[in-house]
Amino acid sequence: MVDEELHFKTVLRRKNAATTSNQDPIPELQLNELFASDSGDDNMNDESDGYSSATNSSFDEDEMSNGTDAMETFEITSGGYYDIGDPVIECQYCGANMWYSERKNKCRHASNPKFSMCCGSGKVQLPLLKPAPKVLQHLLFDNESCESKNFQQQIRMYNVMFVFTSPGAKVDNRFNNGRCPSNFRIQGQSCHRIGSMLPMPGQNPRFAQLYVYDTENEIENRMHGFRSKSGVDVNIVRKLSEMLYEHNVHAQSFRMARDRLCEEGVSDLKLRLISERRNDGRIYNQPTVSEVAALIVGDVDTAEKRDIIVQKQCGELQRPNVRHRDKGTNIRHFTDITQSEQNNKDIPWEEATKRNRLTIREWLAFRIQSRSNEAQTLLRSRRLYQQFLVDGFTMMESERLRWLRKNQSKLRVGKYHNLNEYNSNGETHGSNTGKRVVLPSSYVGSRRYMDQLYFDRMAICSYVGFPDLFITFTCNPNWPEIQRLLGSVHLKASDRPDIISRVFKMKFDELLSDLTKKSLLGKVLAYMYTIEFQKRGLPHAHILIFLHPSNKYPTPSDIDRIILAEIPDQDTNEELYNLVKTHMIHGPCGFANRSSLCMKDGKCSKYFPKQFQPETIVDQDGFPVYRRRDNGHTVLKNGIQVDNWNVVPYNAKLLTNYQAHINIEWYNQSTSIKYLFKYINKGYDRITAAIVPNDDGTSNQPYVSPSEASWRIFSFPIHGRKPVVEILYFHCEGQNSVYYIDFDRINTVLEKPSVTESMFTSWFEANCKYPEAQNLTYSKFVSKFVYVKKKREWKPRQKGYTIGRLIWVPPTTGELYYLRLMLTHVKGPRSYNDTKTVNNVKYDTFRDACFAMGFIGDDRESIAAIKEANHWGSGQYLRLLFVHMLLSGSINRPRHVWSKTCHLLADGILYAQQRIANNRGIIFPIL
Repeated sequence: MVDEELHFKTVLRRKNAATTSNQDPIPELQLNELFASDSGDDNMNDESDGYSSATNSSFDEDEMSNGTDAMETFEITSGGYYDIGDPVIECQYCGANMWYSERKNKCRHASNPKFSMCCGSGKVQLPLLKPAPKVLQHLLFDNESCESKNFQQQIRMYNVMFVFTSPGAKVDNRFNNGRCPSNFRIQGQSCHRIGSMLPMPGQNPRFAQLYVYDTENEIENRMHGFRSKSGVDVNIVRKLSEMLYEHNVHAQSFRMARDRLCEEGVSDLKLRLISERRNDGRIYNQPTVSEVAALIVGDVDTAEKRDIIVQKQCGELQRPNVRHRDKGTNIRHFTDITQSEQNNKDIPWEEATKRNRLTIREWLAFRIQSRSNEAQTLLRSRRLYQQFLVDGFTMMESERLRWLRKNQSKLRVGKYHNLNEYNSNGETHGSNTGKRVVLPSSYVGSRRYMDQLYFDRMAICSYVGFPDLFITFTCNPNWPEIQRLLGSVHLKASDRPDIISRVFKMKFDELLSDLTKKSLLGKVLAYMYTIEFQKRGLPHAHILIFLHPSNKYPTPSDIDRIILAEIPDQDTNEELYNLVKTHMIHGPCGFANRSSLCMKDGKCSKYFPKQFQPETIVDQDGFPVYRRRDNGHTVLKNGIQVDNWNVVPYNAKLLTNYQAHINIEWYNQSTSIKYLFKYINKGYDRITAAIVPNDDGTSNQPYVSPSEASWRIFSFPIHGRKPVVEILYFHCEGQNSVYYIDFDRINTVLEKPSVTESMFTSWFEANCKYPEAQNLTYSKFVSKFVYVKKKREWKPRQKGYTIGRLIWVPPTTGELYYLRLMLTHVKGPRSYNDTKTVNNVKYDTFRDACFAMGFIGDDRESIAAIKEANHWGSGQYLRLLFVHMLLSGSINRPRHVWSKTCHLLADGILYAQQRIANNRGIIFPIL
């Protein structure tokens, strides 16, 4: 720690002595005061623009690796920044302003490009929003008056004053601390509840009740619900109330109920909020009160299933259906207040593709587009727009889960052999057999989905070798394209998360093209990536690159060609110098800034600052230690002079072309490949948090930020890989899975021609049909053939390359496990009997065949199981597997098994101890 302090003082003296410096040095007295302070200066991490701090590596908890190489070859930076231009092209169907790079067919240059992200190429038709009332226009669009600035800053508070329903979600405000822009993040499920028209005796009116109860003191009642009224302008509240009663049909509906309640003789009054609209919204004007609400006296007998019935007075809350058209009005008072219709002649719709129903995702994707002939009320709502995106996405996911819950419950799966037995025993109904189908692995973001991705990537690794480069690409909200677009309307990047996601998507696609198609860092055999979102909302990508053997970088001098970890010379390369200063400097942290977010227990969790290193080396563990020469180059970051100790590894070409945080790491660690894949496939950010006070236990649920919400609304992929991996299923004879619906008669299910067919049995038939299949194992078969699911047959592959992956089964599955062992070696079998045949001898079981092949015996199966599990399982899993073997008595010589697998069973222990001690210098004796 003392060496670090002396190092910073040395950097300071060098800077004071330098005559070519363009920065004013920090006085040594002030630096000493920073060392003496435990808390540090709270303003040292603040950036002038309020958002650039998110691009600084010290604020990214998800990535931050070691540093890279110095700049020696100037030609590597030639090429310039890749600018995608401005969204000046209008969609020919809906008029949305689009970037040219967002066109459907990106492989071709088109003079009249078509787009599907906005309206599905004309399939989605919705009314356009008309201009908001003058009061709201003044508050949203005027950037000069104090009244409008107050409204824009407190827009969510003003909105909450007028919502009809109470929002239910865990809002995460941990990172809204002034160091970065405001970011609306929620955890768990978002819901909205509505109560009765009148409050219970002794209770204050809330939400929709404020439109009905004690309206003479409505303004005071609305402000009474807030503990802190600082910053709230009562005149603005009054203007908003008057505006809503004049223009919002929902407010008018509750006023109608209030007027009726004031009449004498009304005892049992209910307000029905109608879920469906009968008229075409593309043709007719904005809905009237009678179309969205109705008063009911007495019992309800004509209400639709999704209608909301508001009682006169009760203590219960009801939750509106997610598909109710008014469910989102709690966050759309100021943004969608005049949701009026436009005649469809204004837009060249294609009548041939007209649809009657839209998904929530399609509605949201259409609504958040910018159009020259549509009001910008929603898009200019700042923090309220963030809430709109997050709430809309949670509604979208809730609807998907609701569909799965209602439809998957009808689907059952059973074994063909078992169904035959049930049928023979007189069981006729399918609802009494098989088992339910749970959340499928195709559900994006689920645990099973992430596990399948992990296994697929391990399969790629087993075919093409270990990855060579690990790249982290983080969005830069200060990109010129974003600033040009939003600066003209006085918005910050954080006010438009959808623009951040769209620009990052286009930049990422171009980066991936540079790496894979243009071979910027060498010829690429395979790649994989995952898109994640920082806790402060910015998207970033983790990319793994598998290079061709002729383009690898095996020596330290080769590494120096592509990876730099030094500050460039400001005199000879000022552009790169400024880019490194802006994007590739970690911290400062440590003594210079103890309050940095990367500091854990007084030390940097990313192991910064580094030490000077005259030459790049690869240490005994296979990790690169990049060149960081003591050349006197420094930069001023957050008021502190730093040198090469704090440089994050980068590639000069990529940094110049994309001007963002792009960390590149050389990788050559076969032993830790599992943990690297686990890291990039870890899924959403999750924490364990307490549930509501009345419940016990904890909840592990994902957070959702506005950028992620917009990314998913646009249906952008969160994972990608090449080559494609196909999962190969197999089963014992008669044990193929059969899917059927509840209450299907078993004999009807068994009479279907396809019930005995499967991908695996079709493979046997293809081996009989195609001579070239005789030399291929099951996993290699997909590289030459493709499975046609509709016809349930294999056909020769015409183009492309696919990797096959056999599903993993544990040894406890018995014959299925031994069948899998045989499938890894047997080529071209035509039946199950061929699979059991070894050296022209047919064995009765797959286990006997495995013994004849030498796969099992003398505890070989136990050792093989541990070694096979090592390809995908963590060290902790391997140790648990070994303990289960010991407890079950399935191994005969435990010491022999231990001696053969101890180096695998100890995997991860050293790393865990180094993390606990925060000391990478700990070394355990070799087992």
